[in-house]
Amino acid sequence: MPSTRRSFLASALALTSGIIAVACAAYPDAQTNPAIAFTVGQSRAADAARLQPLPLKITASSFHMDPSAFTLPVGRPVQLTFQNQDTVQHQITITGMPAKVLDANSFAKIKQVTSLTDLDAILSGIPNRTVSFIVDPGQTVVATFVPTAPGTFDLQCQSPGHRDAGMISKVFVTAPSNAATPVANGAVAAATAIASPTAMPINMPGMAMSQGVALATATPTPHQAVDPTLLPIAPGTTKDIAFKTIDTNLEIAPGVTLAAWTFDGRIPGPFLHLRQGDTVRFTLTNGSSMPHSIDFHAARTAPNVDYKSIAPGESYTFTWQAADPGAFLYHCGTAPMLQHLAEGMYGGVVVDAVDHPLPPVDRAFAFVQGEYYLTAPDANGIVRADLQKATNDAPDEVVFNGYVNQYMTQPIEVKVGEKIRVYLVNAGPNHFSAFHVVGTIFDHVWVDGNPNNDLRGVQTWTVAPGEGAAFDFVLSKPGNYSMVTHSFADAGKGAMAVFKAQ
Repeated sequence: MPSTRRSFLASALALTSGIIAVACAAYPDAQTNPAIAFTVGQSRAADAARLQPLPLKITASSFHMDPSAFTLPVGRPVQLTFQNQDTVQHQITITGMPAKVLDANSFAKIKQVTSLTDLDAILSGIPNRTVSFIVDPGQTVVATFVPTAPGTFDLQCQSPGHRDAGMISKVFVTAPSNAATPVANGAVAAATAIASPTAMPINMPGMAMSQGVALATATPTPHQAVDPTLLPIAPGTTKDIAFKTIDTNLEIAPGVTLAAWTFDGRIPGPFLHLRQGDTVRFTLTNGSSMPHSIDFHAARTAPNVDYKSIAPGESYTFTWQAADPGAFLYHCGTAPMLQHLAEGMYGGVVVDAVDHPLPPVDRAFAFVQGEYYLTAPDANGIVRADLQKATNDAPDEVVFNGYVNQYMTQPIEVKVGEKIRVYLVNAGPNHFSAFHVVGTIFDHVWVDGNPNNDLRGVQTWTVAPGEGAAFDFVLSKPGNYSMVTHSFADAGKGAMAVFKAQ
């Protein structure tokens, strides 16, 4: 173990031991009841954390904000540093979030306080206001404030068109774990200690004790974008394919972790590439905590026989033939199907035609578009799929290949003049994809990815939930070409990518 990490752990253990020792002295029952000692220690550690202003940095670039989501605790001062790397002015607002907005004098006083009583005395004289500021191109603005009520809010640019272009970041504000009511116009009572593991911004994973006291901030782990390259077809005419359903926590945006239901522990599940006529011998093993099934849109089979739900711990094998060419969805078909899709249980299949295949291309990529409907983070900082939001068609994120804007920060590199093919499968579950690549026109759109369905010279093509398509195009000049759903409310929620042509 590196010496710096040993030193950190030693300091953390010393801090925890000191807190428990103080708790035992102040509360005699704590000496014989470790649970009381730890609970009091939690509260004191949280109180100490609340006295430290929480640093948060947001960068605006190419009309997008990084991070795209973060969590703040009620009652803790926040020092937000906003850097505008764009060439235009941005008008930033956290819409709907009540907060004590601090001027330089108030923030300077807060940095000097040593008790919650003093902190609350300063806050009690400051009215709730909306966090809002203007950032000129190339400039940095620092805003200081204290969130006063829990909820889910949007940090967005109010300049016309900027939000639709992607200038939005999700703000999750968590309540004190032992508070009965949110902070309103008065000060935060000292008893309402913030013992949330999301006391750090959600894009900065904390090195925390198992009970959830965030002792320090660890170095963030950069997201590695999913390689969208379409894999070649495996040899042989019989394909043995096995999936396992797995409940796992997956990061779906910087610092936003979903308690996901998955095929093989990923969202989307494995992307399959088959040849027309292949026989698929498929096995589904249920390694999760509830019944699941699978529905292959590429198969012609009786769903009540082959798409049946299986219980946890069971496996089921069936055989089907890839008789039709195209780009297809697969997904869990267990009721309520909307919930299973919103949890991430979907993937894509491409079946190449044999007699009249699509023309050869230099590069082929595969994407699955999907939507996330999210609850607020729980006590462990984890979000879940919200069935009511999905029923009301109110997504928080719309993504390509499972993660918000991953191909914006890590563009897909191609060459000028290459023939490019994109297979897009839309998992929905609710929204149509108005698929478009800015700066070019599709030479071909193969509806459902089928060679018999050839459209030419198309600017934008709609792919319905449960549908797929193939798009051929050439990028004629060096530069960055955005791939979007032209339903810009969805593009602004994460359904954007960039092809970098050189």
